[in-house]
Amino acid sequence: MVSIEFANELVQLLSVPVAVVAFVHAKHRERIDRQKGTFTSLGDRYTSFLRLCLEHPDLPLFGTNYRSNVLAELSAEQRLKTEIVFCELVGLLESAFLLYREHRGSKMHRDQWEGWEAYAEEYFSNPAFRALWPEISRQFDKEFQATMNGLAANAPAAPAG
Repeated sequence: MVSIEFANELVQLLSVPVAVVAFVHAKHRERIDRQKGTFTSLGDRYTSFLRLCLEHPDLPLFGTNYRSNVLAELSAEQRLKTEIVFCELVGLLESAFLLYREHRGSKMHRDQWEGWEAYAEEYFSNPAFRALWPEISRQFDKEFQATMNGLAANAPAAPAG
């Protein structure tokens, strides 16, 4: 009888640490899965954005080799399409910002958000994007806007004319 009571107490004593270890492991696994999902989702949206750029080579969507007055040279329809595609880009960048913001200071933040940040800063060298940013930016998260405005201040402007 003593051995059954001892075994029962031993099981009760060990069950708490085992449950804690199982819980911590499950939470760690959930976090990794969430990070992978974030990465995959952003990657898919980025690929869709690049596809849009390929489908519209007549628009100043990709790269920085455009004159500073490029928007003035577009038709009203081309300007609208350009603005819509840039809204999609900014939405993608905002999603990355919001998803990685919670990981500030972590390796994930350094490895992922800093790449997105460099990409955004490069876009501010595109004169069409830079010109449309004030119109587009009003619809996005305020902290994201401030971050992007800082990137805009650091980005080189396009050559004149």
